[in-house]
Amino acid sequence: MTAEEALSTIRRLIEYYDKPNHPLVYPTLLSDQTHIGHIQVVWLGQDWELGYHITEEFNGLGYAQEAVKAFLPVIMDKLELKELIAICQQENKASRVVLEKSGFQLEHCGLGYYHGRTTTISRYRFRKLTD
Repeated sequence: MTAEEALSTIRRLIEYYDKPNHPLVYPTLLSDQTHIGHIQVVWLGQDWELGYHITEEFNGLGYAQEAVKAFLPVIMDKLELKELIAICQQENKASRVVLEKSGFQLEHCGLGYYHGRTTTISRYRFRKLTD
């Protein structure tokens, strides 16, 4: 995903902000404030789903995992969540590794709904440790 595509996605998601349980989207920035993507949670009706995108030129450098690990405790406290889910295409090994290294547990591999179509997915769940 390019920086322009990420910005377009953020703008589209912002349109939902006036709705109950609207998506919460935050930019992913480097220490020099360079915008390299975004991280979000979206209400799916029964669960909140985590999503993230890092621009192509910054893929494979550990930024997605760093963003997810930093985001989880903040968003879970903000929304008073005990758990949330994440879904990726099963063939997306990089996303599966990010989720697994961030503490998500695999709960389903197989056909599922992803970005408007049925495809082979990996569905994960993160459960907050009790305080």
